[in-house]
Order: sequence, then structure tokens, then C-alpha cells
Amino acid sequence: MKLLRLGFETLNLNRVFLRVDEANLGGIRACEKAGFIHEGRLRQGTFQGGQYRDMLFMSVLLSEWSPKV
Repeated sequence: MKLLRLGFETLNLNRVFLRVDEANLGGIRACEKAGFIHEGRLRQGTFQGGQYRDMLFMSVLLSEWSPKV
């Protein structure tokens, strides 16, 4: 993922994190495929479409990341 390469190689970050709506199953799967690990859940962290939804937090550490050539 280009964003991880930018964060780790160019910006010299140690950790890249994101949050994603629990209903965004495709987004969650894409993040997992890129190497992101589930860190936590903000219960009822957002209000959309008349209902509360959980937000998931995911991250990758530099030590866990292996760049794809």
C-alpha cells in the first residue's frame, strides 16, 4: 500500500493507524490484507443513518511491515 510506504520510508513513522466503520466490511478486509491489525473498538462512536455505529481502530507498526516489491 502506497500510504504505508510513504509513512514508513519517507516520513520515518513508527506507527500508522486508521479508524473504520464496523459496517465497512470491504474496507476492513482491505486494511487487513495490507497488514493492519485490530487494536480496539469505540463503541457507538459515530451516528449515521439514524443509528449509532461502532468505529474500529487498526494499525501497523514499522517492525510488522514488510514492503511489497
